Amino acid sequence: MPIIRIHEVSKRYRLGRPKESLQDSVRGLFSGLSRKGAPQPAEFWALEGIDLEIERGDVLGIIGRNGAGKSTLFKILARITAPTTGYVELDGKAAALLEVGTGFHSDLTGRENVFLNGAILGMTRREIQARLDAIVAFAGVEKFLDTPVKHYSSGMSMRLAFAVAAHLEPDILIIDEVLAVGDADFQKKCLARIKEVSSQDGRTVLFVSHNMATVKHLCKVGVVLDRGRLVFSGDPSEAIERYLKSGASRVRLFDLSTVSKRRGARFIEIREVELSAELYRPDSDFGVGLRLRRCSQDFSASAVHVAVFVVDSLGNIVYHLGTYFTRPPVDFDEQATYRFGLDVLGLKPGIYGLWVWLQSNGVEQDFVDTEVFFEVADGNIYGAADSHAIIGAVQRRFSFSVEQSAPPASSR
Repeated sequence: MPIIRIHEVSKRYRLGRPKESLQDSVRGLFSGLSRKGAPQPAEFWALEGIDLEIERGDVLGIIGRNGAGKSTLFKILARITAPTTGYVELDGKAAALLEVGTGFHSDLTGRENVFLNGAILGMTRREIQARLDAIVAFAGVEKFLDTPVKHYSSGMSMRLAFAVAAHLEPDILIIDEVLAVGDADFQKKCLARIKEVSSQDGRTVLFVSHNMATVKHLCKVGVVLDRGRLVFSGDPSEAIERYLKSGASRVRLFDLSTVSKRRGARFIEIREVELSAELYRPDSDFGVGLRLRRCSQDFSASAVHVAVFVVDSLGNIVYHLGTYFTRPPVDFDEQATYRFGLDVLGLKPGIYGLWVWLQSNGVEQDFVDTEVFFEVADGNIYGAADSHAIIGAVQRRFSFSVEQSAPPASSR
């Protein structure tokens, strides 16, 4: 018997709200005027028609690009938000870890929050007390247990929240990408605990991860969401392949023409940035296309330099590609696309940003550093089984050989 039933679940959000005064509303009611011509808020369907059954004891990994609907689905399962249509049935108690400090009261101490969360799950004080030492040891917050959690760092809050959720024995454990906040050692500790509560205790675990190796080795079921729709549910390896292939086949376009916080735009600007895929592997090729726009009729220069910077999640530059390295300035053309390409991307898995820069006549014209980003899926360029053994930001193909030297003359 499934522990979770998700039946035709859809979730709609309204973007914006039509502005009108109270006086306008009252006048419309008494005048009998139709409001069909009034502006209506835009609608966005975060989920559409999700049908899924999850068996007791399953570890289910949900994968999909940003905006696919993963977090929305988890919020519905955790009863934080209600579906617009459809329904969800849970045959047991669920504990959700969706954001750092989920379910904590900031003014209560860590100890008080442990007991509060246990009470919410229907546990007695004696039952919670029996597990308190294990929770505190797992989280490593012994010194701060009687400190209000509002003074905790995000890492401390996350460690305690996971420890509470994993040790108070809910039937269903729901974990969003919050584990990314922790360091590598704690993430391994969490994954080991997830495997333990599933295999030994028979509890059901649902989690979102961008680490494809984790999904493959830990999960019994892989689910792929794409633009609010469930496109695959089944074997984790096949789920990963579906996910990677779908992202690699799409060009991703960033429209910068409406970006308001731009630096240095004078006569021309960067209008669009086009990435060659929505999702990359470390061994993928990588392409960036830039399109420019004249924003002042006073512009008369005929040549420009363009550059792109690939940066990691901490803002460290890992690649710097610019026309000024390899050639003289190029002609300015609003109809042209200026392209950079790499035969192998060679980056370790993660989320990366792209800064774009434009210069003409030795003067910076535009620089955008917060609008363009892309994802590199788990893997490596060598075809090795253990992708976690890769150290460093960049992977490069290399040659290796062993040269046998001749024995010394004296030994002949």
